[in-house]
Amino acid sequence: MVQRVRDTFARVVAEGFRADEVVGASAEEIDGVARAQRASGVPAALREVLRLMGREPGMWLSGSSFGGVLDGESKRDALDCLDEHDAARLGSGDEGGHGMVDAEGMLVVLDAAGSSYLVVDGAASASSIHRCGPSPRGPVALAAGAREERPRS
Repeated sequence: MVQRVRDTFARVVAEGFRADEVVGASAEEIDGVARAQRASGVPAALREVLRLMGREPGMWLSGSSFGGVLDGESKRDALDCLDEHDAARLGSGDEGGHGMVDAEGMLVVLDAAGSSYLVVDGAASASSIHRCGPSPRGPVALAAGAREERPRS
């Protein structure tokens, strides 16, 4: 999966994307974000995306907080979003939840104006990426199957 991320980035650069418009995060910065959020880990493919553009994603994610700037406050906000989602579903008679195995150990990857979040489930066996925000379907699994890496000490 890591090689696929690298190949995709190389392809978009070859097709005209200016790589100098993004700045990658260091391993220490990536691990620092995971520690600040008390996340269970960082999937290997996501770690590679952050290595390529985690400090400054350029125009790809303009208007959103991404990668290296997300901290414990972003995590608390995303947890609140999940709680609100669960309360809304229960109030409608729907017994379903957000679908995450370990919300407390999740890693917030993207904060879109404080109303939508992209998060990685904290469960060691579940490295799905979920979306939480205004959506009739609630959080949607966007990607799964990436091997999880634990933050380095």
